[in-house]
Amino acid sequence: MGEIVDLSKHFVPARVRELQKLAPPLAQGIIIGPKLRIRGSSISVSNCVDPIQLRRYALFFDRIAYPTNSFVGFGELHPDLAFLQDCNLLSQPHILCEDGDAATRVGESYGAAFSLLEADAPGAWSLAAGPNELDLAPEIFETSRGAIAELVNSVPLPDRDAPLEDVLDFKFKRNSELLAFRGVTDGFYQSWVISEDRMHALTKAKGEIERACHDLIRASKEAKLPFRMSSWSLSYSLNPITAAVAFSVIDSVPATSELPGLTTLALTGASQLRLSKSVGPKRKTTKSSPYRYAAEIHERLG
Repeated sequence: MGEIVDLSKHFVPARVRELQKLAPPLAQGIIIGPKLRIRGSSISVSNCVDPIQLRRYALFFDRIAYPTNSFVGFGELHPDLAFLQDCNLLSQPHILCEDGDAATRVGESYGAAFSLLEADAPGAWSLAAGPNELDLAPEIFETSRGAIAELVNSVPLPDRDAPLEDVLDFKFKRNSELLAFRGVTDGFYQSWVISEDRMHALTKAKGEIERACHDLIRASKEAKLPFRMSSWSLSYSLNPITAAVAFSVIDSVPATSELPGLTTLALTGASQLRLSKSVGPKRKTTKSSPYRYAAEIHERLG
């Protein structure tokens, strides 16, 4: 295992040529898959991608990789995936699997896709995760090398009935708000772990995240698109030194911080930031930004 074969189409219809021209260079990519759960030798898979999660990928990431392998991903693409592929936003790297049981090889193939894509663009790629996304066995991760920041009821997402063309139009028009959100979440742990005054830096980082989410919610309310609020779980990989520092701070502060400005604006429930210890990937990564993203969908934003 470890060879990528690109199965992407190259024909671009006239209707998406303008969107293709607007596609940004790769700074942050996400590796996605169908609804897939692997535990031991057990595997369950659906050939569809959750439509709200797909709109999240299209809105917040520059590129989407939808890997296929010998067991998963063959057949005609869903029209939404095909549309993003036509826009040069989605590719289909094919991972050649060795013989063996399907659960083990499929799980390994996503790890291999992450490693190979990271080798081409260090620090650029992350992995989707969650019960309606890729739910991979925990054996592919190590303990005591990561941390999580949860943004509870804090991030607006286009709803399932939002046309992808309109989602991309919103993306290009409100690029400054999206990039601001990416900036504060990408460097969240690094921004205070390396500081001499960590408590002050952590308080500042929390304030920056709240402001970035506030601006996104305001932009979403101004758009003529249906949005829902969501909770994000951002998993960060930490080296042994930064992990020790981060864990000591996490142990000394309240696990949950209220974000009252978002609660008042969204009106869909309490908004919070939660910090916790977690796990990191076995494979080497140069990322200070999250290596794994998950999102839970909440109420429609009024």
